[in-house]
Amino acid sequence: MRKNTQVKTKCDYCGKIINKPSWLIGLHKKHFCNYECRNKFFIKKKIDVVCAYCGKKIKKSLWQMKGDYKNHFCDYECVRKFRKDNSSKIETVCAYCGKKIKKSLWRIKNNKNHFCNEKCQHKFSNKIKTKCSYCGKNIKVPPWKMEQYKSHFCNVKCHRAWMKIQENKPGWIDGRSFKPYGIEFNIKLKKFIRHRDNYTCQNKNCNIPEKECVTKLNVHHIDYNKNNCDPINLIALCRTCNLRANGDRDYWKQYYQKIQIDRKVHEMEKI
Repeated sequence: MRKNTQVKTKCDYCGKIINKPSWLIGLHKKHFCNYECRNKFFIKKKIDVVCAYCGKKIKKSLWQMKGDYKNHFCDYECVRKFRKDNSSKIETVCAYCGKKIKKSLWRIKNNKNHFCNEKCQHKFSNKIKTKCSYCGKNIKVPPWKMEQYKSHFCNVKCHRAWMKIQENKPGWIDGRSFKPYGIEFNIKLKKFIRHRDNYTCQNKNCNIPEKECVTKLNVHHIDYNKNNCDPINLIALCRTCNLRANGDRDYWKQYYQKIQIDRKVHEMEKI
């Protein structure tokens, strides 16, 4: 417990004799009668400093000088103007018009090209000249599209017209995205094929069970003839493997026919 022994001292502002507890005298170097004397003392003890932007003489208190402030200013306007003039910017050239401009360090590191304004940015483009794969018009395409896609188009109409002409595209046969299944291809037949294949995907690289799939296993026609519902021509596949089989059909046809021969499906019971 602290002792409440009172010690007589002088107020550092008005000089009056005041009583303060001994533990306070050990903590603080200066003592005052009240808050008025304290505030007046610190207001008087201000140091003359020069504004870092305009050069005017200003007064700053002791606590402001003790901080980590290297520069001092009159007001916020001087602060903003000082930051604009002395900000860490590097001179570069506009990639479109060639004017000298200043950009910050992080922009120069992250971007290859720099511009005066949005107009110069829109006018400048790294697009490559190509021809539309359908109508043959001259078009401009960005480089990332040139790397990802082989065919390029003016608009959506040209793209759709081009897709109708193409043959053996995944999910698109003779301009139609869907062909009706035969009457024999029903729920009972699908259940039989899934049961025969032990409710697992028959792709050797997958072999995922139906329990781990989000949906039921799809029943795939190996020769892509939807009217051919012979169990030898049907195989259970997961959704991803079934979608892959829609592209490069000659390869997947031979691949799944070989699996059916190795499994000796022709010896199993038919419906």
